[in-house]
Amino acid sequence: MDNQTIWNIALQQSAYDCSCAPEDFLAKENRVCESSADNRARHYLQLPHICTLVSYGTNIVASGRADLLGEIGAYLNRFPDIAHCFETPGLYLLG
Repeated sequence: MDNQTIWNIALQQSAYDCSCAPEDFLAKENRVCESSADNRARHYLQLPHICTLVSYGTNIVASGRADLLGEIGAYLNRFPDIAHCFETPGLYLLG
């Protein structure tokens, strides 16, 4: 198994976990999607998510409850650098 195969498996698994497409993690823009249960997701996750943020470095994919998607999207676009979305001062804004 080579690195590209492992990368593709990781993207696909994250897509199952976040109710999105693997390509969403490679986009330049942040993506927000409604979380839903999927039997292919990791079994220890409690789906659907209230809000989860995942990044592979180019953007953030957020998966959450339908009624929170607007607020989650506004939060993601609040910071110029995606790293700030994962820092404690910024995370307090989600609470």
